[in-house]
Amino acid sequence: MSPQVARTSPRRIQTGPAVLRPVGELSAKTRTPPGALIFPLGALPCLLFALYTDHAWEDWFITYRVAKNCATGFGLVFEHGVRLHAFTSPLNVLFPALYSWLLGGAHDEAVLWLYRVTGSLFLGGTTLLLWQIATKHLPGQFLTWLLLGWFLVDCKIVDFTINGQEAAFVVFFLTLTLYALARSNPVLLGLGWAGLMWSRPDSFIYGGAVTAGFAAPLIWNDCKTTAPFAKNMAKAAAIAALTYGPWLAWATWYYGTPIPHPIVAKGLTAHHTPGQILLDLVRFPWDMLSTKTAAQALFMPPYYAFGGWPDWMVIFGQILGWIAAMAWLLPGMPPLVRAASAGVFTGLFYLTRLVNVFQPWYFPPIILLAIITLAGVAGQCLTRLKFPVLKISLNSAAAATLLLSLALTCMAAWQFRVRQQLIEPQRRQIGLWLKEQAGGRRDTVFVECLGYIGFYSDLKMYDFPGMSSAEMIAARRQFGNNWPALVRTLQPDWLVLRPHEEYQLFRHQDDLLASYVKVAAFDCSKELKQYRFLPGRAYPEFDQYFSVFQRRPTPDSSR
Repeated sequence: MSPQVARTSPRRIQTGPAVLRPVGELSAKTRTPPGALIFPLGALPCLLFALYTDHAWEDWFITYRVAKNCATGFGLVFEHGVRLHAFTSPLNVLFPALYSWLLGGAHDEAVLWLYRVTGSLFLGGTTLLLWQIATKHLPGQFLTWLLLGWFLVDCKIVDFTINGQEAAFVVFFLTLTLYALARSNPVLLGLGWAGLMWSRPDSFIYGGAVTAGFAAPLIWNDCKTTAPFAKNMAKAAAIAALTYGPWLAWATWYYGTPIPHPIVAKGLTAHHTPGQILLDLVRFPWDMLSTKTAAQALFMPPYYAFGGWPDWMVIFGQILGWIAAMAWLLPGMPPLVRAASAGVFTGLFYLTRLVNVFQPWYFPPIILLAIITLAGVAGQCLTRLKFPVLKISLNSAAAATLLLSLALTCMAAWQFRVRQQLIEPQRRQIGLWLKEQAGGRRDTVFVECLGYIGFYSDLKMYDFPGMSSAEMIAARRQFGNNWPALVRTLQPDWLVLRPHEEYQLFRHQDDLLASYVKVAAFDCSKELKQYRFLPGRAYPEFDQYFSVFQRRPTPDSSR
């Protein structure tokens, strides 16, 4: 054997076993990374929910009317020629505008499905980030899968990802913010902050709360960390400003203000003094247990307040919400869990005392933080409990909570499926009927539920509370929420009213009764009664009947 062969032979012999190693002995590097399975797992529940329910949210059509106008060359406006900031989330309008433009301003259903897929992909990314956070900060795989499972089956997170809302963007960038804080990464933190603002302009409340909740104990316990942390915060703030600043500047130039009109409309009745806010803040821990607050709605299905859901579910969810909101006071909590809990407390207080709005689309970021907090609290308990029976009991309670959440989501999915088959087609029909009967685009419509009716009628809307109408805001500033006074001032050509709204408007108002005549009624109550099993029945019943009134022509009318 030649010297050359002798030198090379041992190398060939050493490579043999690596090739012939049994499959069961493969190293971790050759296995499929778990993260590759987590991402599609995170996107799948949303797509299944969308396929089953086909739920298209009412407010999707408010935003989509703006997006479609942009795609067809009329600008990012609700009404042609009127520069009004009639949407809330930049991403929520820009993605549909892009898809509508790519499809030539047609195929509205396809645009919604593209948006659903986009939201599902963002939720898949959120799940992957959560998995990475959980595997590092939670003890054992059980709590990791509990956190992921609870997040993926929560009804409000899933529904407001596929029904046309921006929930998927908010929870993704909020999770990215937590991930960046845990890794002291100012670049990712800046992108997380900016993404929150691109997703929803009031998201700075959640981003700021978790950042403060993460920073406070670190700075308090070790003053040496203050300077490096402040430096990272400055870098993150600069990145966020560079990333979100262009939209802020453009919106100010285009609309005259960066504040979305829906925020203006919903904030007209909000009046708070600093002293009252401070007093409410001190009392809030007790209020969450003793009075009606956003904590009651945290883990309940959307629109549960209409009725039809067991009271014990509300109480159970309220207790979980209180624990999640107050866990930041517990000693020994990890910084990430404490930060998430601070976000829960701040978010619930914001919805309860500052905006006094418990609408379900506000809750996904708080639910995310609450699930992280409760998983963290459970992890701390498991590491400190000495008796196996207590650990088994805690794990069993956690698993039961996950199953309860899944059951609520399944029941809500059936509710939304029925609603999408009966209620929403009727509101679409009202819009198309108005478009056919109206005398042109200049006709005006007074209505509360703006989405379907406003989109399919394509008329000028005097919606209450005024998300698309500067005229309604001006009238409300003068007359408040007095519907008869608003109608007398605005003099809409058409009124679309539910029965209780009709009673509210015409009760003891003889002049209004003489000015309008009922011309149509849309009723699907008989079809709805055929469904014997319908959890939360009161919610679809709320929109089962509409009356349409037309303004009588006056002698001096030009029409």
